[in-house]
Amino acid sequence: MKVDAAREAVVVVTAENMHSAARRDTDVVSQATLGQRLAILEASGDCARVRTPDGYEGWLPATAFAE
Repeated sequence: MKVDAAREAVVVVTAENMHSAARRDTDVVSQATLGQRLAILEASGDCARVRTPDGYEGWLPATAFAE
């Protein structure tokens, strides 16, 4: 499901790998860290595709952030 990119979240875990797809068995493209603000771009199941302030995009589990 595509979501309005204006939705924002904050990372609530120390560090979480961002993946290239909504599965943990895919390539790690970046890492999100505690307190980092994210733009939520899309949601799928229990994951969301997010963008970091420095422009990296990847998928995170919903347990790693709070809106």
